[in-house]
Amino acid sequence: MPGLPSDSLEAATISRSMFVPVGENTTWLSFNLYQTNLYREIRTAYNSFNTDFHLQEGQITWDDHWALQAGAEVLAQHTQYLENWCGSIPGALKMRRQNNGRPFSTDGTHLSMEQFAPHWLQRQRVLLELTYHHVSINRYRPMISFKFRTPCDALPTPWR
Repeated sequence: MPGLPSDSLEAATISRSMFVPVGENTTWLSFNLYQTNLYREIRTAYNSFNTDFHLQEGQITWDDHWALQAGAEVLAQHTQYLENWCGSIPGALKMRRQNNGRPFSTDGTHLSMEQFAPHWLQRQRVLLELTYHHVSINRYRPMISFKFRTPCDALPTPWR
C-alpha cells in the first residue's frame, strides 16, 4: 500500500501551486489527505463486515435474526472511527453552519457560505461533507432491507 499523500506546506510549494495556505497547517492538498483517510476508514468497516455469519445456503442476513444482530454490531464498532475522523478535520475544511450547527451533521441547520473564502476551498468543503454523508449512508446499506413484507391488501387504499 502506498503511503498517504502529504499536505504539508512544503509539498504544496513543490507542486508550484498558486493557492495560499488557508491556516491551521492546511493547504489545498489537505482535502485529498482527509478524503483518502475517510475512504480508508470506510474500507476497513466494509472489510470487517465481510465475515462469516454462519448462514445456510441461499440465506441472506435478513433471514437470520442472529446474523443481522452480528452485522449491526460489526458496523456499530466503526461509528467511533468516523466520529474521530470528523474531529480530525481542520476547521478550514469544515462547512460552517448557522445557529452553531455542527459540521458533518444532519441536524438541519443551514449552511453558512463564507463570502470571501476562495472558490476552490468552498468546493473542497462541500465535496468533503457530501462524500462523508455518501459513504456513511452506504456503510449501513447491508442493514437496509428492500423486501416488501406487507401483503398488498394490508396497504391503505391510496397506496394500492
